[in-house]
Amino acid sequence: MAEVARSLAQGSFPMTRLLELYKTLEPALHPGMNDAESIDLDALSYAVRRLPENLTSTLAWYFTDDIPALYTDPSRLFPEVATAARRRNVWQMLPGKNMVLLRNGLTDILDFLTCLCLFSVEAQKIRRRLHDPVLLAKLGTCCNDHDNTPFEAMDLPFDAVEAAGLKALWGDQVLNRLFELTVHHEDWAVNVERQLNNYNSRRSEKWANLVSKAVKDLTGLDPWDFPRDWEVHVVSSNTHSVTNCLSPFPRRMEPEVLEWARQTEHPFLKQDWENPRDRLYGLLPGFLKANPARSPRKDDERAWGILRIDDQATTGIAVQLIDTSVMVPSSGPRKFLVNIDYAFGEQAEEIIHNLITLFSRQIRSVNILGKAGALLGRRGDILVPTAFVLQADDAFQPLPPHDPLETLRARAPRIGIHTGPLLTVAGTLLQNRPLLHFYHSIWKCIGLEMEGVYYARKVTESIQLGVLDPAVVQRYYYYVSDLPLEAGERLSAPLAPSEGIPPLYAITREVLSAILPGFDDRLP
Repeated sequence: MAEVARSLAQGSFPMTRLLELYKTLEPALHPGMNDAESIDLDALSYAVRRLPENLTSTLAWYFTDDIPALYTDPSRLFPEVATAARRRNVWQMLPGKNMVLLRNGLTDILDFLTCLCLFSVEAQKIRRRLHDPVLLAKLGTCCNDHDNTPFEAMDLPFDAVEAAGLKALWGDQVLNRLFELTVHHEDWAVNVERQLNNYNSRRSEKWANLVSKAVKDLTGLDPWDFPRDWEVHVVSSNTHSVTNCLSPFPRRMEPEVLEWARQTEHPFLKQDWENPRDRLYGLLPGFLKANPARSPRKDDERAWGILRIDDQATTGIAVQLIDTSVMVPSSGPRKFLVNIDYAFGEQAEEIIHNLITLFSRQIRSVNILGKAGALLGRRGDILVPTAFVLQADDAFQPLPPHDPLETLRARAPRIGIHTGPLLTVAGTLLQNRPLLHFYHSIWKCIGLEMEGVYYARKVTESIQLGVLDPAVVQRYYYYVSDLPLEAGERLSAPLAPSEGIPPLYAITREVLSAILPGFDDRLP
């Protein structure tokens, strides 16, 4: 981290030096790093899916925390480059050169650079396998002549497991990617430009302005003009669980979705779901992909009190505004939900700061529903933190007492629920086994995540400054997506729906029931 901070100040990153330091870490999520004879497919997949898809053909990376004035609207000038498992704003300026827009703080750049290092290690192993003029000529012929020779017929020096893993990672482009990787050598030039004061609030403030305008569009009032008895509840979760639980759409579509599942012999129908509604939520994305015309229209959602904000002001933070008075009638105060997508590391502090500035003492609760790595238990368990430990300086951030867990246990009877401190880390690939054992044994941490302390710290500060009401309720729930200390449990292997949906929706229902006494996800 010190080397990255130093290089950041100088404006460029010496990748050879960073790679040396990365190797000394021996990250827990890269257990096969030192095995020169075996490709660590899990680790390789983790890195590739979190880096731009043109990774193997990019030689120059230009990082910036603010779009240069010359490129005011980069999407009109350059092709956008997708990243499968990480929200990033990336544009291909020229063949071989990418521009990457950074989020505030060190978290984003650390994540990017450590993924580049992981990829470099595994790419070198693959290149050694392909270090043969005959093999390279065969790959070049297939790629340059658009030969349709299948990957399996190329007789490349990979065993069946490795071949299947590479094919799963790159699909139909696997031969092109292998050819590019072989001639690339990771000779990257990595440069960065940041504002002089190292603080960039313009994008998040633009985002807050979009939220403010959308609030007025939905309610007819600016956030600061809400009546005193209106309650605002901030939720950080995802783009589907809160809306699915509140919207009438999934329940109205349930017969049609189940009939589609029966006709397609969907495997979810044979699985044992504790809550049948979870099965519906698991089936819904596939149904809508197969039947896009059945997706709810914006006018429909507006009638249900839901407004989605499409423009994310390059923050990567999607927003759903929900006026619950339409969907969950109540004789009590009018309740307004601001549901934001996951922030990334230090970005969380700036995002929650802007929401607190907008809604101030109208905010009655802040609810963080995240996913975390666990240092105990199993995938799909639930973690309820009692405090956060910021790994950067071991700062300890205690949390107010959490709600009783009896109702949560009743909602998730088959799921393990663990309480204790959570470790907030700057990057998952910066963690090695000794470090994680230290925090588990000495600090009694039950898991690790990347944003919690930034939310909690800003809420506490705002209460102390009188910006937030001291009675504001804080709720933090996480479901376990990986076990970094357990062999075979990797972040690159996504949770199966039957593992991830039950805990996610259990904590979502727990929060919504606390906010909305009339809420019941079992009702038609």
